Amino acid sequence: MSFVETYRGVITQADCDHLGHMNAARYVGLCGDAVIALQTMWGVTPDDVRNGRRISFAVVRMEGDFKAEVQVGEAVVMKTAVLEVGGKSMLLRHQLVRADGVIAFDSRFRAVLFDLVNRRAAEIPPEVRAKAEAMMET
Repeated sequence: MSFVETYRGVITQADCDHLGHMNAARYVGLCGDAVIALQTMWGVTPDDVRNGRRISFAVVRMEGDFKAEVQVGEAVVMKTAVLEVGGKSMLLRHQLVRADGVIAFDSRFRAVLFDLVNRRAAEIPPEVRAKAEAMMET
């Protein structure tokens, strides 16, 4: 399994909750940002979403483990691996890693290619599938 970087940033006060660490909703939001980065790598561009093919990946199932706290001011990197590619969906693994190398969050997301016009799952185009499958092999 090979990971690619899908997000890099610094955690702000707005990302944190009343307990002083990054809010669970922000972890999920970063994973969502990672999926957008991935689909762009695969050739599903913002124009495809808005005007072109009118497709985008949508998360339909998620499972995650919070392993270590992330606090305001910490630099983090999201790494993502493609675990499997199906006809209409993919299984992704996201890991949020702190600057000290500690994995703070480890998750699996099932993402389905969504037809934004018909509002249902769609077959993954061959060129998108090929790029996603190539990520599994590196």
